[in-house]
Amino acid sequence: MGNDAIDIAKGISCTTTSRKLAITQGSFTTQNKKDGSDVDIPVGAIRFGDAAFVGFKPELNYVTEQELWAASPYSHTILLSFVNGDQKYMPDADSYTPGTHRVR
Repeated sequence: MGNDAIDIAKGISCTTTSRKLAITQGSFTTQNKKDGSDVDIPVGAIRFGDAAFVGFKPELNYVTEQELWAASPYSHTILLSFVNGDQKYMPDADSYTPGTHRVR
């Protein structure tokens, strides 16, 4: 087994190509549908090569995730909720139709 590990290690080589790694943070402001006050929503993103991980404090639904996918220039985009704490549930705009369970 040791000889096999050595043979495998001999085949390891370094390449000069590198993947981009980027980290950014920001926020956007939206209105609280209950009282009309402004609410800041923090957003953080980490990019590993062609994959982006976008983190939000509130729990977001699938409609918002689809909108993020459509707007993203990366091959792989993953939405993460409850990053750095939580900020309740944030449904998409169409979910505010009177009577839906998502906005209660």
